[in-house]
Amino acid sequence: MSQIYGILPETEHVACMVDMLARGGYLEEAREMTNTYTSTHGATAKSSEALFGACYAHGDVEMGVELGGRVENWKEAELVRKAMADRGVKKMPGCSWIEVKNKVMAFVAGNGLCVHKEDMSSILYLLEYQLKNPCWWN
Repeated sequence: MSQIYGILPETEHVACMVDMLARGGYLEEAREMTNTYTSTHGATAKSSEALFGACYAHGDVEMGVELGGRVENWKEAELVRKAMADRGVKKMPGCSWIEVKNKVMAFVAGNGLCVHKEDMSSILYLLEYQLKNPCWWN
């Protein structure tokens, strides 16, 4: 999906793939996918819940016990976030800095009010390209 079409998988995509792998008995592969996307893409409990159900269906008690604790912790975290939102508690957004035209500019994700938005986007695009292609200057 990402290599051919340039589309990054969202939580629902990952959960579907984990569910298909797990139902087919590929529990270890499903667990690897869950672990990978939970740490890199913030996948929610959906993937682990699908895997947890397959552990029961395939009789993998050891993996099921391990996942049971994780699913429970994620459920509690979701409840805390919901309670915070219901009470109007807001998390302070993260802030990043970049140098543009010899000035340090601070910006927050999702803030479209920045005067140098195009300049920063160009610099970030160039940095991303350089990271992906370390020998681009040769």
